[in-house]
Amino acid sequence: MSINTFWAFILKGMGIILALLNFSVLSLSIMSLTKRNNEPLSIIAINIILFLFYFGMVKILLFNTQWIIEKLKLENGFTEERIDINISICSFLQIIIILISAYLFVETLPIICKFFFIIYLQKDFYAQEPSTGWLIFLSIKAVICFIILSNNKYLAGLIDKQTSTSEIVEIQE
Repeated sequence: MSINTFWAFILKGMGIILALLNFSVLSLSIMSLTKRNNEPLSIIAINIILFLFYFGMVKILLFNTQWIIEKLKLENGFTEERIDINISICSFLQIIIILISAYLFVETLPIICKFFFIIYLQKDFYAQEPSTGWLIFLSIKAVICFIILSNNKYLAGLIDKQTSTSEIVEIQE
């Protein structure tokens, strides 16, 4: 499998996961539209913008994967042209780090949007509000996942170096 095909699988998988996780956010938006009779125009506008944002993200991830691969230069940085069973440990670690951090990032993003929408509906943002703690926690989780995703090569090299160093110490003992 080529690197391009690998990234296409990853991006399409992220798009499918995002589409599945969006049902909870979109159902909350639809519920808020049907529950209020005298709803302000801003709530309707936020629901439409949220729907268009998710629809655009899913469309780009599922149908424009080659464009994303080219714009983000995802094929660069891999020494191998193809992903085979005989890949290096560092490349394997990169793949695992990318898969885990991308999944956690895509999983967290809709929940953050849902909490922001709930807070917007309540028209206040109190520090004692139970959802405020979760919003802060999930925002930090999303930022950490994005940092790990963007620095996967460094982290994989660090893990590989630590593994190699610990193996040398065990051999010398």
